[in-house]
Amino acid sequence: DIMPLMKSSGILTSNGGWSVKEFVESKTDFPDFVGTPVVVGEGLATSSTQTGPARKGEKAAKIHGMPASANSVAAIVCAMDAGIGNLEFCNLMEGAHLKPEYLAKSAFHQIPLFEDSDGYCVAESTAILRHIVTNYMPSL
Repeated sequence: DIMPLMKSSGILTSNGGWSVKEFVESKTDFPDFVGTPVVVGEGLATSSTQTGPARKGEKAAKIHGMPASANSVAAIVCAMDAGIGNLEFCNLMEGAHLKPEYLAKSAFHQIPLFEDSDGYCVAESTAILRHIVTNYMPSL
């Protein structure tokens, strides 16, 4: 069991109603999606994406996601353990991932999304994990 080894694993069981455990226990039915669909490749331009090396001394990175998302929680716990950042709650149930400011960072409007303090973004959980471990936890 890896839970005792990860100092940030408490987010999986207790996080203000949004941990995996709390979320699953509280939800019995999800509402139908209401809104305008977003077509990838149309609409907002993503040409303003930041590039460059990882920030030395990063402490304010955000992992946009939900603790109930298995894809998000690994990136959240990894960022917390690396000491570089924390969860930035993105409530999919309320459509936060479809808002223009989020779409400007992630054209595919999915979670998780890593955003460092200078605006550099990485999408997809495996890519985020590789980015964090490579740049902030090289001893692993």
